[in-house]
Amino acid sequence: MPIAPGAEPHMVALANQADAANRPRWIIAFGALVAITCAIIAGIGVTRLLSARVGYNTAEAQLVQAEQFTTTIKRTRAEQPSLEDLYPPAGLMFNHVEDTLQRVWGLDRNASYQSFATVQRLARDNLLTITSLGKANIECVIRNQPLDKILAFVETTLAHEAMQNAFISTFELEPTANGWSAVIEFRRYEVVR
Repeated sequence: MPIAPGAEPHMVALANQADAANRPRWIIAFGALVAITCAIIAGIGVTRLLSARVGYNTAEAQLVQAEQFTTTIKRTRAEQPSLEDLYPPAGLMFNHVEDTLQRVWGLDRNASYQSFATVQRLARDNLLTITSLGKANIECVIRNQPLDKILAFVETTLAHEAMQNAFISTFELEPTANGWSAVIEFRRYEVVR
């Protein structure tokens, strides 16, 4: 059958229309859109899952820490250390302060420091009469000495094991014509027998 001269473009258009009807693009576009939407939803879900996992791990670590803390508190309450273990008698605190004073100033054991310092025990103060917990106080007055020696004396005194739990309750410095004068009071809580 012969084709009419003006019918060819019309037939090509009909063939293209039939071809497009056999391959619908909207299905491909819709499928791609659904796939992208699913990928985004899956990504959000994975992100939330990872965030929830981190939150769970943090909560679990805090729970373990709280359990350990609770166990420590219970064990400490059960042990109930005595006051004598916590605050043993000060013992040789006075002697240690004197020895450190002589050592820092380079004096022999038999040499006297009385020309520049005074060391004395102060009256013991009882904090609680029920528990017999008191304060041991040693006052040291140093006159007309270099500041570095005074500070070295304080540091050396507190670093010694005999001064465990001791602290400085009074520290007064005053410049003088020949150096510095200091009033230092060492204090330690102790069980008074």
